[in-house]
Amino acid sequence: MTMKNWPMITVFVLGVLTGGGLLYYLGGINSDGTRDGDQPPAETNLAVLLQPAPMDEKAPAGTPRHSLADAQAEGLIRVETVGRNASSGDALVIAVERLTDHDIDIYVAPGTIFLPSGGDVQRMVAWGVVGAIVSSDSAMQPTTSMYLPTPEPRVFIVEAYCLDFTLENPTVNDLFRVQTAPHARAAQIIHEGKRTNMSIKTIQSAIWIEEDHLTKQEIQTKFDASDQEIEDAFEMLKRTPRRQPQK
Repeated sequence: MTMKNWPMITVFVLGVLTGGGLLYYLGGINSDGTRDGDQPPAETNLAVLLQPAPMDEKAPAGTPRHSLADAQAEGLIRVETVGRNASSGDALVIAVERLTDHDIDIYVAPGTIFLPSGGDVQRMVAWGVVGAIVSSDSAMQPTTSMYLPTPEPRVFIVEAYCLDFTLENPTVNDLFRVQTAPHARAAQIIHEGKRTNMSIKTIQSAIWIEEDHLTKQEIQTKFDASDQEIEDAFEMLKRTPRRQPQK
């Protein structure tokens, strides 16, 4: 071995001893196994994936807070949920009436499933409350939950995605009810799509691919997503491993 080889040998030894330093030196690979510019790994913690958005900023601190399913089960509210003639995005309308003698705040957690009353309509999986409708001729006011300061009914918009590709999109004539158990995998896909700034169509495509094992050509027979949006959906699913069950 000649003396001129020693510098490279020194780099190799230092790389091994520093746990990946050589890889970083030679190829731009970080100590956690990612390359510079790579996206961080997708979230797998169930508590994070199903965590609801913050309470409406108008709600005073200490306002009692309930999930939509729990509030219905406990008789705290009266609810009617219908579609908006869309498969995804701001796709559900919820009219809520408070039945308590005090103000309450209601949230829709990521992964909440809405079941249709008819068998020919898609199930919907929610991301959360995104807005309130004050009047029929007013624009949607952004909000993160359903704060009910008075007994008067209020109307809210929920961002949601269809789960059943072969069935029909929900319309204003289709009623929905809340399922108690969440769809954790769909919540994970939506979470990753939001984290990486994917389009609504990419997130919807990813959910259908996951649920119904569809090809790009099959999706485009009834959904106006571009080739790039669907390719992004496939790539997003590749980097979004299924959440590992807790032992």
